[in-house]
Amino acid sequence: MKKNIFIFLAVIVASACASREKPGREEQQVAEEKPVKQVSVSDLLGKEWSLQELNGAPIVLDPNFPKKPVLVFEKDDNLSGNLGCNGFGGVYKIKEDGTIAISNILSTQMACANLEVEKAFTEVLQGAKTFEVENGLLTLKDDNQKVTAKLTAQ
Repeated sequence: MKKNIFIFLAVIVASACASREKPGREEQQVAEEKPVKQVSVSDLLGKEWSLQELNGAPIVLDPNFPKKPVLVFEKDDNLSGNLGCNGFGGVYKIKEDGTIAISNILSTQMACANLEVEKAFTEVLQGAKTFEVENGLLTLKDDNQKVTAKLTAQ
């Protein structure tokens, strides 16, 4: 009886080990070809980041006030810019794990067209958790890793 139980367990263990697939050569190459780039504050500084896309859609400017929203990161953990009409300022912090936190955004309160773009941009900035900078493109992502904004360096 003990011999049968041992054989039964051995068959289960062997089949469990055999079902684990090792990544193929192609999968290993893909993983090796794209190294993770560590992004730092210096990648953000010294540039005016012009908003191109917001929540997956291109920015549509009001023809009467065609000023594109911009974002500027400053050395002292402050940020500033323009939401499209209203100027704004706030605070950012890049943490050791590479995540970003943007908070305390205050803006002027002029009555402008496209206030929905300004509101959405503010919400995206405050909801940003991670970012990438590659080839002059800043991509902000939320806590679900969904791309929420794309900005280009000017």
